[in-house]
Amino acid sequence: MRGVRMAARSSLSSIMRKKLSDVTNLPTAKPTSQDEKLPQIYLGDKDRIEQLMGERIALIKIVAERNKIIELSGAELPKLRVSVQNLQLQNWNLARSNSQMLAGLNSGREKVNTLQHELLCQEALLEAKNLMLVSPYFVLHN
Repeated sequence: MRGVRMAARSSLSSIMRKKLSDVTNLPTAKPTSQDEKLPQIYLGDKDRIEQLMGERIALIKIVAERNKIIELSGAELPKLRVSVQNLQLQNWNLARSNSQMLAGLNSGREKVNTLQHELLCQEALLEAKNLMLVSPYFVLHN
C-alpha cells in the first residue's frame, strides 16, 4: 500500500511540476489559416458591436458640435470684451454727468437758501424802517 501511495504521489508531483513549468498553461497549437486567427463573432456580439459603433458615431458628432461651439465662443469672446469696455466707458460718462448735475443742483440749492436768507433780512429791515416811520417814539424807547 505504501508503495502505491508513493507511486501516486510521485506521479502527482510530476504532473504538478509540468504544469508549473508551463507558465502560460495554454495549448501550444498555433492556428494555421487566416480564418482560424480571427475570433469567432457570435450573433449577440455582432449586435453589440453595431450598437457600440452607433454610440461611437454619436459621440463623434457630439464632440464635433462641442468643438464648433468652442470655436464660435472663441470668436464671440473678443466681441463681448469690446462690448463690456464700451459699456464701462458709457457707465463712467453717465456717472460723471450725474456728479456734475448733482453738483449743479446742490449749488442751486445753496443759492436758493442764500437768496431766501437775504430776502428775510431785507424784509426784516423794511419792517424795522416801517415801524420807525410809523412810531418813532415806540422804537426808540423800547
